[in-house]
Amino acid sequence: MNTDSDHCQKNAQTFIESSNDAHISLIILHRAYDCPLYLWSATGYVKVEKNRVKERHFLYIEYRARNRASKYIIREFVEWLDLKYFVEHQADSLLISDISPKMTRLFVIKSA
Repeated sequence: MNTDSDHCQKNAQTFIESSNDAHISLIILHRAYDCPLYLWSATGYVKVEKNRVKERHFLYIEYRARNRASKYIIREFVEWLDLKYFVEHQADSLLISDISPKMTRLFVIKSA
């Protein structure tokens, strides 16, 4: 029997094995809150000095608040491999102070 946990874990593994290191888009199950989180990434540039920019990788972690509003946390990474490591080893246990596990379970944020 497949559980939500099995499904989310399988999705995470699929990302790791098939990623082309350009971006991610997946749903994982949070260990403590027992609810799905939608993760996606984007690559962009940040201004570091007046005339210099640096490439950065951004991870968006989306969930629901008590009022059912969609909320997200943005994590910035210098290296793609650091973002990938965070997704593989830390995203499913991230402390999220304003999450509503109940609303996040009831109104799952779907990936594109």
